This record gives sequence, structure tokens and C-alpha cells, in this order.
Amino acid sequence: MDSTLPPRLFQEIMSEATALRRTVDWRFLFVIPIMTLLLMGSHWVPGLDFLGNKKLQEKGAILIAGTMFAVYATRAATQRTKFATMLLVVAAALFARELHFVGTDYMIKGMPFVMLVWAWCWRHDIRDALTDRRQMTWLALAVVMYVFSQFCARRGFKFLPFEREVHEVLEEGSENCAHIVMLVAAFKGRWGGKHVEPAEVPVT
Repeated sequence: MDSTLPPRLFQEIMSEATALRRTVDWRFLFVIPIMTLLLMGSHWVPGLDFLGNKKLQEKGAILIAGTMFAVYATRAATQRTKFATMLLVVAAALFARELHFVGTDYMIKGMPFVMLVWAWCWRHDIRDALTDRRQMTWLALAVVMYVFSQFCARRGFKFLPFEREVHEVLEEGSENCAHIVMLVAAFKGRWGGKHVEPAEVPVT
């Protein structure tokens, strides 16, 4: 067995992670605290309290996730790349979860690990797509927002005295915002033979 394999593997993993970190414009994360304040504030703003309606938010989630799935399916059919296929699988899983199919909660929990292994196996094939700064920034923002929505779902803000009043709007609203960002990411990425935006070009 090659004794240099573990160190080389670790170095390659760190190299890929560093390249991805430099590609993403992390300044976009500032929208998360703004979104949080707006969602919280909507509870007390006349005419916006409907955002805390769980059933309404869930119906909206199905519509947004369904649109997202259709867009990523169209993109995968048009682009026919491995990265587009991976994104389609993610979109399909998110849509299936909103439809409350049996087992989708476990599928979503295991999705990050599956995608990481999948991305590592296909790293040479998807490297060009990972240099698309606009798309990777929006995808990274979507991932962080999905994690944040789970933080809200587990009552991460329970230290606030008014958390019970804003829990529903935070949980459902943040997840729907993540769906919207994921949908936007589909349009920010290249379609067909479009040129990949270099990492140093500012995000628009």
C-alpha cells in the first residue's frame, strides 16, 4: 500500500476546498441577517402577518420547489453535464420533501454526505462548473440558508422572549427564501455552451 496516499489525498481535498472558497463571494451572506429581521418584523406589521401562516407557506413552498425542479430539469436536459445532473437530483429531493413523500426527511439529511462523495468522485468533470463564480455564490448562499432554516426549525432563537410568536414565520419563511435562492442559482449558471465566468469577475 502506498504510504503517501493519505497525505496526498488530504492535500488534494484541502486544495479543492480552498479553490471553492476563493470562488464564492461570501459577502452575499449578509442577506441572511437582513432576511431574519424582515421575517421577524413581519409578525407585527399589519398586512404581513399572513407570512406566519404555516399552511400558506407550505403551499408556497410546493409552488417554488416545483418551479425550481422544472427549471433544473430543463437545464439538465439542455446542458447535459454531470454538474447539472447533480443539481437536478438536489432539486428533485427538495421538491419531493415539500410533497411530504415518505422517507424524504431521511433522504434530505443524508443528501449533504451523498453530494460530497458524488462531487469528489466527479471532481475532474465538474471542475469547470465550480469556477462559475456567480452560480457558486448563489448555490453557497442557498446551502447556508437551508442550514439556517433548520436552525430555526429546531428553535435556535428560543433565547428570545418572543420566539414563539415568530417561530412559524422564521421556520417556513427562511426555507422558502432558500428555495428562491436555489431557483435564482439556476439562472445564474451557464446554459448550453455559455462561457463560464472567471472567479475574479465581480458577482452581479
